[in-house]
Amino acid sequence: MLFVVFLLAVVLFLVYKWWTSVYSVWDRRGVQNVPARTPLGSDGRFTLLTKYQGYTLNEMYQKFSSPYFGIYLIRSPFLVIKNPEIISIILTKEFSHFRNRQFLKIHQNDFIFQHLFNLGDDKWKTTRGKMQSTFSSSKLRTMFPLFVKCTENLMSALLEKEGDTINMKQALASFTTDLTCKTLFGLEADTNCDSEVTRIGKIATDFNLMILLKIAVKLAFPEIAQNIPIKVFSTDIDKFFLKLVTEIVDYREKNNVKVHDFMDLLIQLKNRSKNGEEKKFENGNINIQSQDITLEVMAAQCFFLFNAGFENSSSIQTYCLYELALKPEIQKTLQDEIDKCLKKHGEMTYEALKEMNYLNMVISETMRKYPILPFVTRVCTSPLTFPDGFQVEKGDQMILPTWSLQHDPQYFPDPEKFDPERFSEQNKDSIVPYTYLPFGEGPRMCLGMRFGQLQMKVGLVSILRKYNVEPTKDTEIPLTLKARAFSTLPDKGVNLKLVCRS
Repeated sequence: MLFVVFLLAVVLFLVYKWWTSVYSVWDRRGVQNVPARTPLGSDGRFTLLTKYQGYTLNEMYQKFSSPYFGIYLIRSPFLVIKNPEIISIILTKEFSHFRNRQFLKIHQNDFIFQHLFNLGDDKWKTTRGKMQSTFSSSKLRTMFPLFVKCTENLMSALLEKEGDTINMKQALASFTTDLTCKTLFGLEADTNCDSEVTRIGKIATDFNLMILLKIAVKLAFPEIAQNIPIKVFSTDIDKFFLKLVTEIVDYREKNNVKVHDFMDLLIQLKNRSKNGEEKKFENGNINIQSQDITLEVMAAQCFFLFNAGFENSSSIQTYCLYELALKPEIQKTLQDEIDKCLKKHGEMTYEALKEMNYLNMVISETMRKYPILPFVTRVCTSPLTFPDGFQVEKGDQMILPTWSLQHDPQYFPDPEKFDPERFSEQNKDSIVPYTYLPFGEGPRMCLGMRFGQLQMKVGLVSILRKYNVEPTKDTEIPLTLKARAFSTLPDKGVNLKLVCRS
């Protein structure tokens, strides 16, 4: 019995030594750091999502005056970059050394993660190169009538609740999902609260304890995890998007239907991949074999774009209306601009939206105060030396703390104040480069940025041209941000009231 106890103690000791062996990395390399206090790393709240990650990371950010500092997430060391000049090196100037994000090691059966955000190296390069034409200005201009058409369902839904308390996040999630499905997939989607589309959207953004455990295991044991067929999300998501893509592809190919949307592009890429065609990039001299575009890969891209519309775009619009409800003078200035531009053009047109400069300022300030991603990651793919002499090694993982930078009073005075004037023509040039990163920067900048911005503008203008937005007794002030999420989401919905303008 004593031998068994002794053996168990030895095993536990060896496991402990192995687990904590990485926790001296930053000390050995002379980097100031937040020590790992538990097996979960520097701060268990960050790993377990018991507090909004932007808040937790900001607490660590404020402890250091150095241009960067180290932290540990479970067993992974990360370098958190505070200095904008170094951020510019990572995102743009030396992008070739940092072109990959820190992404989950996924088993090949978990195909839903084979989307652009999670791809690296040549797979990312080829896929992005092929997809970017979908979001060009000319393509968006062509799709604009569909954007406007989608506002009809939104306004009908809001009309039914005129003067009552409205869960604005829920209403706008239905609008952005409807718009995404119509413009990118050519699909008429039922976005009612109890519909299958809405159910899938909620599953995809609900990070329950089981999902968190799977993600933690994949982060702690990446090489092992990619060889174990454990799916992160429910198989319902796989089935839904694979069925959706299969039915659209079958129908269009059998009936020779051309819609010139995102699905058309994916179908073309699938057929080229099937025929073994290669893609030559303008900035290179060699042909790179395209990533195989299968139905599964197509489903993954659709999942990612659907999710971005369901949560991200709707959240930004919700935050914007929330701030306008609390700042009626800013709301009035914006409505005056909307009225003026719509009167000039007679209706909501692509050109009318381009002339709404104050609308751009309001949206920009909303994304500063509520960046959708509290941080972004990069992985060093080849060694590099920072300006201060620090040697960055291959495999080093970086965190760029978007939330902290955009709430740092050094860069944005009185950061909790909602002030669109920060982005006026007179003031925007004073913003320190690489401190405002709502869509990222450089070659991995958000591919759907223009699509998302247009989506926001159409939704906001449709509402504000007709309604004043006001808080109610149920409006939470200040807002609580959702802890169990990897993006910046309201925790309890956002309750507001719409009053018809006189």
